Amino acid sequence: MIREEKRIGTYSEKKAQKYLKLGLLFLIPFLVLWLTSIRRLPFYVNVGGYENFRGFLSGVLVTFGMFFIMLPYKTWMSGLTGERNVVKNVSDKLSSDYSLFNDVLLKDGKRGNIDHIIVGSTGVFVIETKNNEGTITYDGYWKGVRGNPSEQANSNMFRIKDILKKCGAFKGKDPYVKSIVVFANRKANLKILKEPKWGCKVVQIKNPADSSLSDYIKNWAISFSGEEVRSIEQCLKVSIGNYDE
Repeated sequence: MIREEKRIGTYSEKKAQKYLKLGLLFLIPFLVLWLTSIRRLPFYVNVGGYENFRGFLSGVLVTFGMFFIMLPYKTWMSGLTGERNVVKNVSDKLSSDYSLFNDVLLKDGKRGNIDHIIVGSTGVFVIETKNNEGTITYDGYWKGVRGNPSEQANSNMFRIKDILKKCGAFKGKDPYVKSIVVFANRKANLKILKEPKWGCKVVQIKNPADSSLSDYIKNWAISFSGEEVRSIEQCLKVSIGNYDE
């Protein structure tokens, strides 16, 4: 079983909770206005000529409330579910020779977290996880998914490369780091018509038994000795700002 060096932290959960609170900030006043506008209820309040304004204000509040809950909140929670699916998938498919770092915030001064980093003798694998449903296509441009997952994965891959070069884990050797985009939702209809830049691999986990991700990681040639693997892990530990979270 893979060694989980850093568990999923609170980054995504905090983001989701932030938008949930914003949504409730609008929905609770809406609920009050709605209850006080129903004549047959004991809460009814007669506002005279301001009935239309009350209706308008109720519409504004429910619109903003549902926006924050149905879009940003749902997106962050969906992402968190996808990350958990990846952890479950690799946990029993990769041996203890591999280590897993989840929800990584680096101390390099750049924004954004890295969903997963897997370290082993076959390399360092930087993973960007998506949990989208529906048809997702890549033909040089991404369609059906927000943003550019492969560009994000590659950007994070270069961040990790820079950190490993600076920490002295290698002596005159280029640290072998690969980028992977994982679609963790079995309902996604994935169509990759062209390989993304920098050799970024795109994988879909179709069910809990799917070994596509672990097979890709294990099937590379041995790149690192045991000592180098331990050096990489130690370098990552001191470079992660939320390691103890």
